[in-house]
Amino acid sequence: MAREVELTTLQPAILKVLGEEAERVLDEFYKAQLLKHQSERKHLEQSNQFRPGPSAKWNRQELYLDPASLSLARSASRQHLLRHPEWLLQGAQKLCAEELRDIAALQHFAWVDLEDLSLAPEERRSEDVFVGASGNVCEQLLLDATRAALWVDEEEFDFSKELRELRAGLQFGPEEDRRRQSEFCDRVVAAVESSLGEDPPAILTRVVSTAMSQSGLANVERACDRPQVAVSGGDQDLRYRMQRLAPDGPWDIELFVRKVGFDHCIICRPPAQSIGRKHHVDDNEDLVPVPCSPSSCITKSCRLRYRLVGPSREVQVDTLSLNREHRLLDRNGRPLLGFEPPRSGSILVMPRLLRMLGIS
Repeated sequence: MAREVELTTLQPAILKVLGEEAERVLDEFYKAQLLKHQSERKHLEQSNQFRPGPSAKWNRQELYLDPASLSLARSASRQHLLRHPEWLLQGAQKLCAEELRDIAALQHFAWVDLEDLSLAPEERRSEDVFVGASGNVCEQLLLDATRAALWVDEEEFDFSKELRELRAGLQFGPEEDRRRQSEFCDRVVAAVESSLGEDPPAILTRVVSTAMSQSGLANVERACDRPQVAVSGGDQDLRYRMQRLAPDGPWDIELFVRKVGFDHCIICRPPAQSIGRKHHVDDNEDLVPVPCSPSSCITKSCRLRYRLVGPSREVQVDTLSLNREHRLLDRNGRPLLGFEPPRSGSILVMPRLLRMLGIS
């Protein structure tokens, strides 16, 4: 059974420097980002669609290609790990290099999303659009709300469940469905804004509503991309939870996705030099669909904490937990090569959300 880690209850010692292993993890992570974006820049400049001038793609590359920006990002990653010495010191909560890399990656991508909201429009790296009466609600939240289950301070929002109860054998036309979807999204937005309190900073509303959408889930996918697994068919269970912990925050955002019932998957493994991971296939081997047992599943989840810091009420993001599990079985119910059950205690989980979902 995976161990449960309630990071908020710990009272760890204060660290001022990272150990060699953590520094090496950050070195390799940012080196990989630099190489990736150097390659992307080269392809962009050689593309027929390339036009001089700022763009979101160009600005994303600049984050890693510009030494000052890269140094700032790495410094933010170091500060995050220093806030969690329980992950670095010997003991029950210590993380291995693989776990450190994944959680540092998620924190970095969440930090990038937050920093992006303070940049001038021509410098932004994201193409997220913000709407609503305040102009601060991520449009992607509205697009995703009816396809997921959401909780905001214990209030549940599940459009599919509501629709089933409302219909009760009745048939609604497309226009009525659209009206109900719009009304549902309005209630979700009202609950989120109410949780954030009176007159929250615009950046707080923007970053929280971004995290509670596919934009936020994309960060989890990118952080857990080694290996990348694409599935064919099946169902997806998508859930978001927002919890205000005190009148003025902080606010915890929990994301959960589970893919089940698929019959094929495509596995793209990382380069052999990736941190602490062994390779089972050649890097250049053609990617082909692999038959799977219907009992296979992929689960990913995380918990982020947003808080207001100091007199200026600056928004800070802190990645508290990350969980991923690839339960990939062949048609005979045996684990696919490289996806044997993990060692005990190797995964960070979100106990509260998983218990709420009835998942052990």
